[in-house]
Amino acid sequence: MSDPQGEMKFVMLDREAVVRYRSATKTAEFLFYARCGVYIGAQMEEEGRFYAIANVIVLWNTIYMDAVIDQLRSEGYPLKPEDVRRLSPLMFEHINFLGRYAFALPDSVAQGQLLPLRSAEETDNE
Repeated sequence: MSDPQGEMKFVMLDREAVVRYRSATKTAEFLFYARCGVYIGAQMEEEGRFYAIANVIVLWNTIYMDAVIDQLRSEGYPLKPEDVRRLSPLMFEHINFLGRYAFALPDSVAQGQLLPLRSAEETDNE
């Protein structure tokens, strides 16, 4: 929308949605950087693959974040609802995008179970 002087005016109705969108875009863009070293753009087909990988990372993070929250609560660790609301699965710093990997899945994971989580005490001691 433009006014007669050619200036565009936007009203941001959902700031959190914009932040989430930017975080998701950064995750996908990081995949380009990790592969090339420099962001140079990509063909549509390539771009689609990277967004698919970004979606898998977000799904992985969501599943494990939910498991960690459940475990912390079961261990009696105090979690504030406002802190849980601020968590985002749009992080990727813990993912190594370089190299090739072969995975031998434990039987439990192949059957749909999650990898074992560390306890809050174990992570506090690091």
